Amino acid sequence: MAETALRRGVNTYQFGPFVPYAQSRTGFGIRKYVRNDGVTDQPSTLDYPLLRYAEVLLTYAEARFEHDGIISDEDLNRTVNALRDRVGMAHLTNEFVTSNHLDMRTELRRERSVELALEGLRYDDLIRWKEAEIRLPQDVLGARFIAGEWGSVSPGSLEDKLTAQNVLIVEEGTSRFFDPKKDYLYPIPSNDIAQSRGNVEQNPNWK
Repeated sequence: MAETALRRGVNTYQFGPFVPYAQSRTGFGIRKYVRNDGVTDQPSTLDYPLLRYAEVLLTYAEARFEHDGIISDEDLNRTVNALRDRVGMAHLTNEFVTSNHLDMRTELRRERSVELALEGLRYDDLIRWKEAEIRLPQDVLGARFIAGEWGSVSPGSLEDKLTAQNVLIVEEGTSRFFDPKKDYLYPIPSNDIAQSRGNVEQNPNWK
């Protein structure tokens, strides 16, 4: 996660040492795909990946499990654990999942959400898993507030609420909506419908 999110005090590419909330409303700073050099002339020397090999591996692991209902430790080693080995993280195994009363599907999806964080894939994943109506209306949470680590910020100076565990509520679920009867499909452009000569109809509830 050190290559994904900034910790307090780490120099950012523009604002000096990172201070949670003062420089990011969520309390998290973005480190992924950001370089500290080239700020003045902004040469954009860092290529943005269109498809990462990590996504290929995680998609393969998920596909194996969804097709077979199980995934072998051998396939886990080829995919999830190949990524974990980069940082010396413990392996995900069937024995670990069983002994800790976990669910392999949930663990594979969690691995994807962590590895591919901030890469613009989360919404499509929720649509594909048909979990959007469950996940999207929930509160959007930020970092945990820790007194003394957020500079001069205090609970009273926060514009946002905190949970009972002092976790920042960036956006309340009551302001977020997802209609499962409509929002799993995008609307078809009116021009495409008109040019189809009656062969294409608008998706349900978008008329």
